[in-house]
Amino acid sequence: MRLSHYAVAILLVACSTPAPPPPASVPQDDARAIHQTLLDWYQAIHTFDSAGIASPLTPTFLILEDTLPLSKEALVAGILSGRGLGSQTAELRDLNTRVRGDVAWTTLRNHEVFTPATGKPDTLDFLETIVFERIEGRWMIDRYHAARLDPPAPPAPTGPR
Repeated sequence: MRLSHYAVAILLVACSTPAPPPPASVPQDDARAIHQTLLDWYQAIHTFDSAGIASPLTPTFLILEDTLPLSKEALVAGILSGRGLGSQTAELRDLNTRVRGDVAWTTLRNHEVFTPATGKPDTLDFLETIVFERIEGRWMIDRYHAARLDPPAPPAPTGPR
């Protein structure tokens, strides 16, 4: 059987085109390590542990706290300046993590509670995306974007006005 020049050209193009990569899957060990990095980081923030706050951040770390960009140094200093004013907890949920080689990113919901030394606790909800870089086998935080979610509107009044 003889192929036309056109058929040969199509076969050559088809054979030389690389197959698309398989869909990305997140190795469970990486997903757990990334989640643990965040849990440890928030625990360090809660206890005002300066080394624990700074150590998982890359030298080029940048956070966009809603619309305010902060460097690693500015963030650590800002957190530590709040020592004695209260404490903060974070509840992370709905993590959606993707890994590509030594870079990973996750999007999540973060429910934070700031309890002042005196007064009522304040709750804050964020939608966040964090970019990680694996450096010497350790997942480190390089970029962090937190968008504050507005608190839900109070229920509409019922009955006569």
